[in-house]
Amino acid sequence: MRNETIKKAEKKIFLTKIAEQIDLNLLKDAAFALFVTSNVLTNLGFYVLYNFAHDLAADAKVIEHKRHWIIMSIGIGNCFGRVIIGYLADRSWVNRLISYNITLIIAGIATMFAPFCNYFVQTHMTYAGLFGFFSGGYVDLISIIIVDLVSVDKLSDALDVLLLFQSFAVVIGTPIVGSSRSYFWPYLIFGGSILLSCLILFGIPVLKRRKELYQQPTKHQLQMGVLSFSNKTYLYLKNNNNNFNSTTCLEQ
Repeated sequence: MRNETIKKAEKKIFLTKIAEQIDLNLLKDAAFALFVTSNVLTNLGFYVLYNFAHDLAADAKVIEHKRHWIIMSIGIGNCFGRVIIGYLADRSWVNRLISYNITLIIAGIATMFAPFCNYFVQTHMTYAGLFGFFSGGYVDLISIIIVDLVSVDKLSDALDVLLLFQSFAVVIGTPIVGSSRSYFWPYLIFGGSILLSCLILFGIPVLKRRKELYQQPTKHQLQMGVLSFSNKTYLYLKNNNNNFNSTTCLEQ
């Protein structure tokens, strides 16, 4: 009896510590909540190609000793994608949210295209390389977009929340494909979920513009392109801050 009480107390302490580490209040920010929802949809199908590309090639009668080239294509594409897309995302003239959406669109299309590949290994390597390149860019851009949405001070807390929900999606998506014993419809469905995850992100600029009238945009937010320093924002800040001048937002 005493041991059970101790175990319950330890379990309660453990759960309390976990809850303290995860700041779910961040989900009150509509733009960040939308981003988390998008990532859940993305990760339902994100690991499908990594786990089942070899099995799909076997079903398509690709020569056995060439099947490992497909996984190799994903890996090589991923390496180049992280470097190139990460470099471009660091340029001031690049809209990072649009770049993020592009990576999801192409990764989703590559996933949906995979079941239509024939026994030629080159077709499998093509979709695998494209998916690897843009999925690598997707991983690169996650933390950058989070900083743009909630600020660098909340990056670690936001990643905790995001990874929590991502893990649920991964646990659901990959086993469904494995248990179905079929790769046609699962690839189409989960490729579609990646595309859908991109489409809902087009709501972020709308949500951010709503906040424009109530907060002073920083230089970082202006560079992202999600917030634009509009005349309404200027008038609001000028009327509500006696010390405000036209260069205030660029000095932060």
